[in-house]
Amino acid sequence: LKSLFISEKAVIAHPETYKEIKRLVSGVICETVDIGNYFETAGRLSRLITTMTRDHAGSIFAYFQENIDPRQCGQVTFFRAMCVDLEQQCREFDKWRVSRRRLTRIK
Repeated sequence: LKSLFISEKAVIAHPETYKEIKRLVSGVICETVDIGNYFETAGRLSRLITTMTRDHAGSIFAYFQENIDPRQCGQVTFFRAMCVDLEQQCREFDKWRVSRRRLTRIK
């Protein structure tokens, strides 16, 4: 629960970064990522996640920061699986946020 509250603070502080993370993860899941683009894509996603965790240690993003970044533990063979996990975490996190208050989506 503490991690969810910390994550919410991170999303409030960086809403555009959170949207970009979800967009990029969705692209990795739904489209083919060429092996030549892996380091660029994983690095970009890692930098976005670093932005979310910089002042919010203990958020749901901390685990993914280390495991997606190719300069740390990230591996090309697990990249798509990590993105699927991150997408599921974001989906559940968004459900949790909605359940706490009445949010209205305006198109």
